[in-house]
Parts: sequence; C-alpha cells; structure tokens
Amino acid sequence: MSSLCAVPVQALGKTATSVPANPPPTSSASARASTDSASDPQPDRTTLPSDGTTPDSDHPATPTSATHDASPPGPADEARERYDRGLSLYAEGEFSLAAIEFERAYDLVPDYRTLFNIGQVRLQLGQYAKAHAALTRYLADGGPEISDERRREVRADLSLLEARTAKLRVQVDVEGAEVSLDDALLGQAPLQDSTLVDAGDHRVTVRARGYHPKVVRLTLASQDSVTVPVRLEPLEVVTPRVVVERAPAPIAPAADVSSWRLAAWIASGSLAVGSAVTAVLGARAAHDLEQKRAQLGTSRDELDSGSRRAHTLLLTADVCGGLALLAGGAALYLTLSTDSDAADETTQLLPSAPQSTTNVNVGAGWLSLERTF
Repeated sequence: MSSLCAVPVQALGKTATSVPANPPPTSSASARASTDSASDPQPDRTTLPSDGTTPDSDHPATPTSATHDASPPGPADEARERYDRGLSLYAEGEFSLAAIEFERAYDLVPDYRTLFNIGQVRLQLGQYAKAHAALTRYLADGGPEISDERRREVRADLSLLEARTAKLRVQVDVEGAEVSLDDALLGQAPLQDSTLVDAGDHRVTVRARGYHPKVVRLTLASQDSVTVPVRLEPLEVVTPRVVVERAPAPIAPAADVSSWRLAAWIASGSLAVGSAVTAVLGARAAHDLEQKRAQLGTSRDELDSGSRRAHTLLLTADVCGGLALLAGGAALYLTLSTDSDAADETTQLLPSAPQSTTNVNVGAGWLSLERTF
C-alpha cells in the first residue's frame, strides 16, 4: 500500500498566486522519494513555474518566502486547511475523519493528487470499492504527471482491491424505480452499468410508486459479477362499491291485524249467540203453533200469526248462524295468516321452506275449512 501525498493544496490549483506561510505536514512518502528530490523542481510558494508544471506528489513544496495575500480567504484556503487537517487525522489513526476532510478539500479544489489520499484512507477503512474508484480516477486524471514509480504502486493497490470487490447489476421490471444498495441510492431503473461493491453481505432495496417495495439480500464473494433481477408486485387498487338496497314493502302494523282479528272473533261469537237464541225462540213458537192447531176453537188468524212468528224466528236463527260461520271463518283466517307470516320471517333464509295455504268454503247451512302445508 502506498503512503499519503503531503502536497500543499494551494499549489494544486495552477492559478494560485499565494499560500499561507505554514506548510502542510509531510508523510513517509516524501522521505521514501528523497533520493529523487534533487532532480525535481522546487517551485516558489508564491508562484508556479513558468512552464505550468506542478510539484511531484512525492515531494512537498517548501516555503521560500513569507509573502501573505491580503485578499480574504477563499475556497483554496479552506481546501488547504482541510487537507492539512486530513493529514494530521490520518497520522493519529482517525481514518474516518481524515476521509471526510480529504473529500471536502477535493470538492473545494478538485485536484487529482487529493484522490490518491482519498483512496489510501478508504483502503485503510476497508471500503474497497470507494478506494478503487478514487485510485482509478487518480490515474486517469493525473495522466503523464504521475511518476512511473507512483503509477506502479497505485496499480499494485488496484490489483489488491480487485481481489476484495465484486460487480453487481440490478435489473428492475419497472422503469423509474429507485434502486438503493445498503440504504445508499444507486439510481433509477434501468441501470445500464454494473456497480463495483465490496465483497460481503448486501441489501438491495427497490421502490416505485404504485408497487410494493422489494428487498433482496445477497452475499458476494470477491471478483463476483452478479445480476439481480427484481420483479415488483403492483399494489391492489381498492375500487369503492355502491350498494343500493331496495326498501321493503310496507307491512300493515301488527296492531291493525290484531284489531281486525279480535273484531271478527267478537262478531262471530255474537252472531252465534244470536243464532242460538232465535233458534230456541223459533222452536218454542213452532211448538206453540202445533198446540194451537190441536185445540178446537182456534181461529185462523191466531194460527197464521203463530206460523209467521215461528217462521221469522227460525229464519233469523239460520241467518245469524250463517253470519256467525262467516265471521268465524274470517277470524280463523286472520289468525292463521298472522301465524304463517311470523313463521315465514323466522325461516326466510331457508331456500326450501314449506308453503301453506288456507281455504274457507261456505255453503247453505255448512262451512268447511281447508289448510295445506
């Protein structure tokens, strides 16, 4: 693994004209490359060489003057401060904090040499995919400005990292779905390229509007190249249903039916009593008429009067008897119908409930009642 570059960030930008007086701390890389320092140019801290070259990453620049810039601090000043802080934190073993400072310095002054330190710190943290990405970009951006020795060292680190990483590609059947790896957003489907990840356990989460989220857990070995197909299940759309209930037919109040039934029974009873009374009176009048006919000296008018009286009473008894039968039949019909309706209400859920009918037949001097079940 290579050592960190202790380069002044102010000198990284080729338009910088002045730097703070204190140089950044150096690392072991400068000591290792000290044998070549005599041949490398040592630019002044306040200006860069006229040919536009920058100092080699293995040889930090040293101040030759104490020139100060009167202008207010800018991004380059903050970048150098964070770069120096990153070197100090790295020397103290605070690799996580050092990575944050180096990356913030690179955001302020995007110089390729800072990528080298980012890659080395990520390697120390075991974040091999991030280290590989930083060192790969370091070689691409640095190009011919990187020394041959440093290039060989970086390539050796990349070979080491390739043995500890894997490639992952996620294929989703819903376009525009968000794909996350270990809670970090990778992008939206479709993802065309594979993603370099650390070997080990991972969690892929896919979300899309109108679909159930999908979580896939997998374990990748070093140098694996895996494609994970993800099929999302759509959410169930609940369609509101409108239920229209038909109002039941109006039913006569139970009190009215009971009143009619009671009146029919009373009328039937009264007519039956009246029929019985007139029948008895008619029978007595007929008996008196027979006695008068047997007696001598009875006038014709008395016989006719007795005959009319007996006939009237007997006829009235017959009429009252017939009406009593009709009223009784009506009362019985109302009683049975009410009981049948109540039975139907209790058995309306039964598909094959038996039906019942009641028939009343009235004739001259007779009454019949029929009920079928």
